[in-house]
Amino acid sequence: MNRKIFLVCLFSLFQTYASANAVELPPEVNARMTAMEGKIEKLNEVISHQQAFIENQASQIKALQSAIGEGKPTETVYLPTKEELDRKVNVGAEKLTMGGLLQGWYTYAREQDDMARVRRTELKFAGEITKDLKWTVMIDPVQVREDNTRRSILQDAYFTFGYIPKHKIDIGQFKIPVSEEGLRSSAKLDTIERAFISRTFGDHRDIGAMLTGDWDFIMYQGGIFNGEEQNRLDVNDKKDYAWRVVLRPFRFKGLENEVLKDLELGMSQYYRDSNDSTVFTEKRRFGYEARWEYDRYSLKGEAAFGQTAASPIWGWYGQAGYYLIPKKLQGILKVDSFEQNERAPDDRANDFTLGLNYFLDDYHAKFQLNYVLRQGQDDLNDNQVIGAVQVAY
Repeated sequence: MNRKIFLVCLFSLFQTYASANAVELPPEVNARMTAMEGKIEKLNEVISHQQAFIENQASQIKALQSAIGEGKPTETVYLPTKEELDRKVNVGAEKLTMGGLLQGWYTYAREQDDMARVRRTELKFAGEITKDLKWTVMIDPVQVREDNTRRSILQDAYFTFGYIPKHKIDIGQFKIPVSEEGLRSSAKLDTIERAFISRTFGDHRDIGAMLTGDWDFIMYQGGIFNGEEQNRLDVNDKKDYAWRVVLRPFRFKGLENEVLKDLELGMSQYYRDSNDSTVFTEKRRFGYEARWEYDRYSLKGEAAFGQTAASPIWGWYGQAGYYLIPKKLQGILKVDSFEQNERAPDDRANDFTLGLNYFLDDYHAKFQLNYVLRQGQDDLNDNQVIGAVQVAY
């Protein structure tokens, strides 16, 4: 570049001298001089652009220096690339992924005490030894305070084997395959609290092994468990059995439908035989579920019945959702009806929930507000306003 500028300047001086002294130049020299003048104009344009760019960069540097309240930077700040960051999360054998969920609630009740709660403090670690061998561990320290019957902060701890195409096998402690809302991550619930049947029949962990098959049009799960629930050793030789099947009928070849492609219809069952002829320990649970989402709309519902400690329990819920502002503000209407003991008189209770969900960043950061109108059982006949904030990462 410097050599070109020198030659341009030399030709310019020569042209000026020739003009001043009326020196006639050969035609070929004039042609070369004209060409050089064109190059000079282009160089001037390049120089002007470079000067504007330098001025813009200088103004940005001054703005940044002003924002951080410092003068000239005294040291260079190194920012790693995305590839370098990806390599930094590789620890031990292959990759480690970390996540978590933090939830805070405030409940205002007409009859009971108002209460602020740190509801969940989940920390999840998942590793991949090979593409077919993975592991997961999740803890929630606050659960020991939330439920005084628990003896450990451990939630999930299991291995996942993926050697069979379209299938996986989980071995360890995890949720039993009962109830769609019970299995759904707490970070992705549409209402602050799950429905009664989802909390009673689903949302329970146990130690065992489970096979899951997942195809585009069907998902199925089947498992065998100790039956003692979370963080407890088995106390007998008998095991509990559970299975769940979910159909996506409008994903079958020939039945594809854009509006109904996410319609899911499912059922599940949990069974435990009696371990002692003198004490009723048999447990039976059977449930149905339906779920549909499209654009701004969603419909969800479940019905389940079962028997625990010789008391028949059954209930259902139905829920409708609509995004008032797409991906930002969602309205929810939910009806939850349940009976804790079918044989007891006046034991039915109904919850009517009106909710709003405001998403700052999908489910990763959201605010929820629920008004719950309760009717039925005396100890549950108390309206509530519940607010919640969560961060999931």
